[in-house]
Amino acid sequence: MKKIKANDLQSRPIQLNRDLHIALLWYQDEEVLYYSEGEGTSPYNITIIERMYNLLTKIGEVYIIEVNIDDKWISIGDVTLSKDMIPIVIGDLDDLEGEV
Repeated sequence: MKKIKANDLQSRPIQLNRDLHIALLWYQDEEVLYYSEGEGTSPYNITIIERMYNLLTKIGEVYIIEVNIDDKWISIGDVTLSKDMIPIVIGDLDDLEGEV
């Protein structure tokens, strides 16, 4: 695994119309769901992901986490900052093979 340098990592506010299809990869990955949501969590479809983000944007600030690979910013996860919780999901870079 390549070590990520601080200047190759950024977060930006979520843009639902742009980010839903990318998040679908993360939320359909069984390993990602196991570590973020717990054992036995079924993969999310696009409707569930959209509802989740709509709720999270009401209770906090949602950001997409990106890494710079070959001068291209690639979305790898999300984080929500709220006073009650800080959920974070990081997908597998190997799943983004065609995106990099």
